[in-house]
Amino acid sequence: MKLSKFDEKCVRIVDIFGSVYEGYCVYNNKDYNESEFGEREESLQILNFIFYKSIIKSVESLESVDTPYGHFSNKYGNLEKEIVEEGKIFVEDIVDYEDDIHIYRVLLYIEDHLDKINDYKDDFINILKSLLKYNKNKDVLNEANKLLKINAFWKALGSLFFNLRKFSSACGE
Repeated sequence: MKLSKFDEKCVRIVDIFGSVYEGYCVYNNKDYNESEFGEREESLQILNFIFYKSIIKSVESLESVDTPYGHFSNKYGNLEKEIVEEGKIFVEDIVDYEDDIHIYRVLLYIEDHLDKINDYKDDFINILKSLLKYNKNKDVLNEANKLLKINAFWKALGSLFFNLRKFSSACGE
């Protein structure tokens, strides 16, 4: 399999463990990987995930695929899940350094899995505010605004329940 032909393409990678990853990749040759990562093996890199040739079962271009999610088969996938579950630093890296489509997919994953950011919810709110300030992509901005509104709703709901408990205690119930 000639990995270099997938450089700067949207791809689907299936690893030897059966996990599927989709995203825009870059090709890293053996010399680069040895210099940067200490591994003398070529790879494809999607975001901060490196897929060495020895762990790639198959790879296919998604450039000609056209779904409601662009070149992707779903609105988010394993990459986005693993990024969010790894924590705040990984999410910040995506927001700071990656293409808008990857930022957007991470935000979509978070919207459907808000419980995954409980450990860094306040930091995530700051990440969203930063996105609103510096990002220009309409989809990213809409999703960031939506997540801030969801957060405000849950915060208000929590405050309401807290006040109801206080009121019930004051009434002797």
